[in-house]
Amino acid sequence: MPPTASAVSPTSGGEVDLAFVPLAGPILGMIQTGRIKGIAIASAKRHPLLPDLATVSEHARFKNFEFGVWTGLFAPARTHDAVVARLSNAFHEWNDSPEFLALATAQGLRKLDSMTPQQAAAFLRAENEKFINIAKTLNLVAQ
Repeated sequence: MPPTASAVSPTSGGEVDLAFVPLAGPILGMIQTGRIKGIAIASAKRHPLLPDLATVSEHARFKNFEFGVWTGLFAPARTHDAVVARLSNAFHEWNDSPEFLALATAQGLRKLDSMTPQQAAAFLRAENEKFINIAKTLNLVAQ
């Protein structure tokens, strides 16, 4: 069973009081039909299909809180720049295509902006730093 399903089934059945899950698959419909109650969304802005669902960062204690699921293409560091450019361009074409936009919209997903390889590297560094800071704040120690 996928991790989302293993958290949502017990939550919708009343066996689990709270779950932090991605807004994907059946989750959007379950919130819209009242099968589960959305408390807050962990994105920078409210979701257009759930405009009444506040963001986590709207709460005073959680300013600037954002946690998102993202997808990236990765290749070995030694991959030739021309190959990286070709892969990047193909991904951007798909990400901006009407077919992908229709698929994303039907699943309640928001389209992410395409990034250059340099922007993606900076994004990954920022994500890594964010989680390092969270671990330090929680006094987590690597095992």
